[in-house]
Amino acid sequence: MKYAPSEDPRDLVGRLQRYSGRWLCWYGNTTGHYWAVTRYGRAVLVEGRTANDLLDEMIRAEASLGG
Repeated sequence: MKYAPSEDPRDLVGRLQRYSGRWLCWYGNTTGHYWAVTRYGRAVLVEGRTANDLLDEMIRAEASLGG
């Protein structure tokens, strides 16, 4: 799943959230970056400059956590 950079960040965050309900996702208006934290087990915070970067980080974190 890839996201178009031209899409509204709020829409992208909603799509990321629906894609993986195990994460709480948001867009930082101040930082201009996308963020997510796990909803299960040990809290893991990941960041991406784009929605695609965040998705990659979420997948990487899940793999390292065994999820």
